[in-house]
Amino acid sequence: MNLENDILAWDRKSASVIGAIYDRYAGQKFLAADLVALAQKPELEVGATWLLKRYLELEKHRLDPALSTQLISFGGGFKSPDSRLHLLQMSGNLEIEASAVEAFVRFIDHSMEDRNTFVRAWSYFGLEQLALAHPARKEDTIARLEIAAALEHAASAKVRLCKALARLSPG
Repeated sequence: MNLENDILAWDRKSASVIGAIYDRYAGQKFLAADLVALAQKPELEVGATWLLKRYLELEKHRLDPALSTQLISFGGGFKSPDSRLHLLQMSGNLEIEASAVEAFVRFIDHSMEDRNTFVRAWSYFGLEQLALAHPARKEDTIARLEIAAALEHAASAKVRLCKALARLSPG
């Protein structure tokens, strides 16, 4: 088997199976690049983004700027809310270059309107991470988060909003 076939064989439910897939490929030199490429395929996006998120978390890596830009550029086309959620959860491990900022903002804007509460909640984290990576956006981000806090009803999203505002607000 290869990575692509293993992801295709995954039932999109079993955490132990996808975890075993990660363990099987964890030592590969170009794993991050392979996963970014595989995430572009709709039938693989959920598994590839889950594996990439796991890789970044466990290996304490940041995704290099070129791969981050590539992931952000097609992230807006993800069909699954799980894939969008994974990208938002990874946003603290992305190197968001200036050339990718507007694409990431569009992705976050779309995610802030998502029906999925977890996607919406993590979109606020993504917005926070963008402001931390690009401090010139901080003031605008705080204003956007304050507006969202007034409109958001889901408890999990409100928690993320409060945390983001606390980390970005002075004092």
